[in-house]
Amino acid sequence: MLKIPRNLVPKLSQFQKKHPELIGKYFLQKIKLAVLKNESRTQLYRIGNTNNVAGVEYQEYAPMLEVMKDQFVKAELYELAKECQELIHTIHINQLITETQKMKL
Repeated sequence: MLKIPRNLVPKLSQFQKKHPELIGKYFLQKIKLAVLKNESRTQLYRIGNTNNVAGVEYQEYAPMLEVMKDQFVKAELYELAKECQELIHTIHINQLITETQKMKL
């Protein structure tokens, strides 16, 4: 997991806007791994040596990927935007499968 020094946390958003391919690609890979493992939460980074961890809950995977996709398109990083879109489709398919299985019970 990525460890961010406490004093740099306020600059993370600014850095992400300037370099969406770096932070966004990392977040994309973390979410992708969580989806593949069917995890309900993924941890993105830890703030310094604290117990404060930034993470994303399953229900926020698709909305976060939508935001990231838009950022990638603006930065003309179309391959990463496509990867976001494919992962969003995977999440929706998994949700449909889960709902269908619940209905059969």
